[in-house]
Amino acid sequence: MISRRTSGIVLSVSDHGESDKLVTFLSPDIGRATGIAKGAKRSKQRFVNKLEPFSLLRLMYRTGRNGGLLFLSEAELANAFFLLRQRYDCFVVAMFAC
Repeated sequence: MISRRTSGIVLSVSDHGESDKLVTFLSPDIGRATGIAKGAKRSKQRFVNKLEPFSLLRLMYRTGRNGGLLFLSEAELANAFFLLRQRYDCFVVAMFAC
């Protein structure tokens, strides 16, 4: 499987199993997609404090065999949008839009 890169805004994150996370993001290349970040709960380098809603990330991923979930292998924080998180009214509007 070929690794690909894209940028995307994290829409939601949920736990999956003991150490994985499911990440839904919006990308200009592939649209709305869901990927699994293996070991994200215990990772100290790859995903720590990056998989937060409304964060803009540069992601490296692989596609699954049947085109289902993407496998996220790397995430680099491009913009955390701290001002969005500080203003409650903006945060609520952003949550409603997702």
